[in-house]
This record gives sequence, C-alpha cells and structure tokens, in this order.
Amino acid sequence: MQTIRGTPEDFDAWESMGCTGWGADDVLPFFKKFETDLDFGSGTSENHGGNGPFPIQRLPASDRSKWGPVDAAFYDAAMRMGWAEVPDHNSFER
Repeated sequence: MQTIRGTPEDFDAWESMGCTGWGADDVLPFFKKFETDLDFGSGTSENHGGNGPFPIQRLPASDRSKWGPVDAAFYDAAMRMGWAEVPDHNSFER
C-alpha cells in the first residue's frame, strides 16, 4: 500500500476557496498524528510523526529486493522518462 499526501499548495488553495481549516498548516498536525514515519519521523521531525498508529516506510531504490514487479517496472519507466528520484514525497515543504 502507498501513502502520498496532497501538496501544501493544494491544501492552501482549498482553504482560499472557502474550506476553512483545510490549509497546509491546519492539516499537517493530523498527518503527523496518524503516522510513525520509520525513515523521517524521529518524533522531532517538522514534517513527520513518530508515534502514530500507521507505520510509513519507503522502499529504497538502492535495495530493490523487497520491491514487487509493478513497483520495479514503474520506477524503471519513470527513470527512462527522465524523472528524478525524490527521497520524501510527503515532506510538506513549500
């Protein structure tokens, strides 16, 4: 299963259209609360939680032994198209 957050710009746009409480700064605490990010969430991370009920972990490109065939094919296709590897899609940095 995968988890990828919406972008901060999307949340801020929703708030600017009237969705009060849906800005990036409003939703980030909830993302942090529900996750234990095993790669970036030491509990002191600005963008990731360390004590939530859902473990989050990335499969590193350097060790593809745990990847499924669809993951590997998707990654290979993205690399062939010139996309760069992004270590943390959920960083919430603007």
